[in-house]
Amino acid sequence: MTEDRETSNSPDPHGTQKLSVITGGKAKPPKGGAKGKTYKRSAPDPETGLTEKQESFVQAIMGGKNYSDAYREAYDAEGMADGTVWNVSSTLAANPKVQMRLTALKAAKEAERRAVALSRPEFVLRELETIALDKNESVAARVRALELIGKTVAMFTDRTETEDVTDASADEIEARLKAKLGLV
Repeated sequence: MTEDRETSNSPDPHGTQKLSVITGGKAKPPKGGAKGKTYKRSAPDPETGLTEKQESFVQAIMGGKNYSDAYREAYDAEGMADGTVWNVSSTLAANPKVQMRLTALKAAKEAERRAVALSRPEFVLRELETIALDKNESVAARVRALELIGKTVAMFTDRTETEDVTDASADEIEARLKAKLGLV
């Protein structure tokens, strides 16, 4: 039988989190009077529900590390076999709270990537406008900037128009093609 007790894990008035203390062990204390090991762990963040180590694990994954390396960075894995690290890191990555945090961070990263990709054309056009309007720039640079701005709105699209001036019918054209190909 084990006994578990936790202290309050609510943040103190300064916004820092308190540590939870968990005491566990057998129902009968050993001869020294102590009742098992005492572990300290950080309280979950009220916003994400993750402990500091879990958040560190998630951040390492977002930084490009694989699960095992992220686990080694966030937790004390000294003396653990590679297979054990792989196993516990996979289990940790499958934790629903960790999954939710990873999904949220990936979505935020994708949104940021899209915003940057959308802002690049605007940046280029603004810079071209600045060059085109700058009287201190060379005439060639200003003309080239205006040309590039014009191309963005298809102002200088080359078009080739063709006109059919043959008087032959489709059957006559087909007969000529067959004759040229030697199919007659």
